[in-house]
Amino acid sequence: MEDAMDDIEDSEEMSDAQKEMMENIMGNVTENLTPGKIRNAAIVNIISCLLTIAGAFMMWNLNQKGFYLYIVGILVMIIGSLMIYDGFMGAIAAGAAGFIGILFIILYGVNLKHMH
Repeated sequence: MEDAMDDIEDSEEMSDAQKEMMENIMGNVTENLTPGKIRNAAIVNIISCLLTIAGAFMMWNLNQKGFYLYIVGILVMIIGSLMIYDGFMGAIAAGAAGFIGILFIILYGVNLKHMH
């Protein structure tokens, strides 16, 4: 990380504003990648995965309740990411989970009428 920071400072291709922005991002990532936060993120990820897998299995068996369980699993991932990580890192983690999750919620929701 320190080498990357030094490369940014030595770069002549970036303006001072770009260098400052990159240093802020790198600093935020460094602050957020602590063992405690990584452990908490793993726990949230496991809970979210279990909920979404259970929901998908229920939907496979045409049970409509699985759709709502799947939504809860996605919300756990998004909210958990925002609560664990601060600033830029939290936004990126929640945005990635949210984009894919909402895409699948829409795709499953289109077929909700076929479930009992």
